[in-house]
Order: sequence, then structure tokens, then C-alpha cells
Amino acid sequence: MKVMIADDHPIVLSGVKALIENQNKGFKIIAEATSVEALFKTLSKEKIDILITDYSMPNNDYVDGIAMINKIKREHHNIKIIVLTQMTNTALLNSLVRSGIDGVLLKKDVLTDIHHVISVVKNGGKYISPSVSNLILSRQRTLTEPSPKELEVLRLFSSGMSVSKIAIHTNRSIKTISTQKKQAMIKLGLEHDSEIYEYIKSLD
Repeated sequence: MKVMIADDHPIVLSGVKALIENQNKGFKIIAEATSVEALFKTLSKEKIDILITDYSMPNNDYVDGIAMINKIKREHHNIKIIVLTQMTNTALLNSLVRSGIDGVLLKKDVLTDIHHVISVVKNGGKYISPSVSNLILSRQRTLTEPSPKELEVLRLFSSGMSVSKIAIHTNRSIKTISTQKKQAMIKLGLEHDSEIYEYIKSLD
């Protein structure tokens, strides 16, 4: 099985590579990448069976996160995708799991989980690490879905509209839009505006 590893942190990349090679269970690492651009360039030239990739990496015109995963799936149908991430936002993790990837684990679990996730994925299974599963379950117990109007505000905001422009577009007050945006983020556990973009991309 030909394996590629993509991560912008050299220590993580070399650590994962060493863990896989030390086991020598029929997996050969044939490529590495430290950026989204390098990742897609390699995929266009090499036949990869399993891609182990960070969720978010430096990029120029290339997308990352959910959009990156979806682009890989569209253009390289046969690649098994395992995502390594430090992300603990439960809404985004849940979206990542729903995206149809083959495996996901937190970087802190690489040492204990990496061999198991590769074996499961190799045999056609799906692997969600216990840490990720627990985070998603905690979200289901404590968070709620935004209302249709709150979700509309997030979609318009992610499209590039400001709060004041959304107010004009929806015929609501700026105060109402600000409140609906804030409430939606609280319900989804989103802490930064950048997470709004990621969440909305995961719904498309």
C-alpha cells in the first residue's frame, strides 16, 4: 500500500513516518508534503492508496479543511483519507466525520492509534478515534442546532456580507443580526469567525 503523509509541522510528519516504517506491515511511504499546494501536485503525479493528512495547512490559492478533503475525494476517488487534527471544535469534527473520510484522529492520539486506523482503512473500514467520538458525543449532549434564521445569517456572513449588509438584505436590525450570529455560534460551539466559514463549507 502506497502511503503519503501531509503535515506542515516537520516534527509531526517525521514522527508519523517513523511510526509507520518501524512497524513494516506492508505500507510504503512514497511521498510527503508540507503544504496544500505540494499535496495536490503530488497527487496529480503519484498513485497513492492512503493519504494521511493534516486538516489545515498553509496554502496560497489552494483550499484546506473540509473543502480540501472534498476536492481530493472528487479528483482521486480511490484514495483512502485519514485526517490528523488538533481541532477540538465539535461542530467541525462532526462535519468532518459526515464528509465521508475513512479515518480521523487527534494528533495527541497518533502514537496509540495510527497503526490501528491504517489497518482498519486498508481493509475498507472506517475509523473514528475514541477521543473524536467522545468530543462529538459531548456536543450532542450540550449543543443545539441553530434556527433557520440563525443559519441564514451564518451563510450570508460566510459569503462575505457584513452584519450591516445582512441586516439590509434580510430587513432586520443590525442588533438582531448580531444577536442571531452570536447565538448560532454559541449553539455550534464556534469561537472564531473563521470557524463559521469552515462550518458552512462542510454543509455544502
